[in-house]
Amino acid sequence: MSLEERSAGKTKTECTDEELIEAIRCGDREAADEIIKRYYIKVGNTCRRYFICPDDINDATQEVFTKIFAEKKVGHYRGQAQFWTWLYRVVCNTCKTMLLKQQQARKIYSLDHRIMWEEKEQYGNMLGSPEYNIHAEQKKDLVLRMMKALPRNYRAIIYLIYWKGCSYKEAAHHMNVPINILGVQLMRGKNMLNKIGRPLFSEYTYN
Repeated sequence: MSLEERSAGKTKTECTDEELIEAIRCGDREAADEIIKRYYIKVGNTCRRYFICPDDINDATQEVFTKIFAEKKVGHYRGQAQFWTWLYRVVCNTCKTMLLKQQQARKIYSLDHRIMWEEKEQYGNMLGSPEYNIHAEQKKDLVLRMMKALPRNYRAIIYLIYWKGCSYKEAAHHMNVPINILGVQLMRGKNMLNKIGRPLFSEYTYN
């Protein structure tokens, strides 16, 4: 009996990981949501072994699920090991990559900081002028247009986390949803923003 036949008539919570993965390969978004619900906290706990800052932990957790779903890495899972064994390797590799990027960012910080102050000394008399801020205003307008196109709950979550600076825990409390559900909705909202943003940003040319 095939996985599809065995999963027929089951709710998503009753399906095994392998049955959910097979459904995801067929485009079942609810199956992907169930995988996230099952493993969101477990992935986050693994990320805590690499990061101390809660924001870094949450960002790493989001990055893992973005990789396996948005980048379709879940298609690489062949069932030769338990799903968590496979997912654990993805989590570790994702965290290591993020740590390496952080180390590289720290190395170039001093150079960026020096360049910033050199530019400030050179163009300081233009700070606050319409000419100096025009691109920032254009970007702000684009972001507002993009946010309005999102469903209300996705828009609220992104606003709380990225505009108000709330932690994931604070945002989940404010939205009255479990943190794993918040993670699902945040990932969907960010993916929608990426799709919306491509045609909007193409309207402008930056020199």
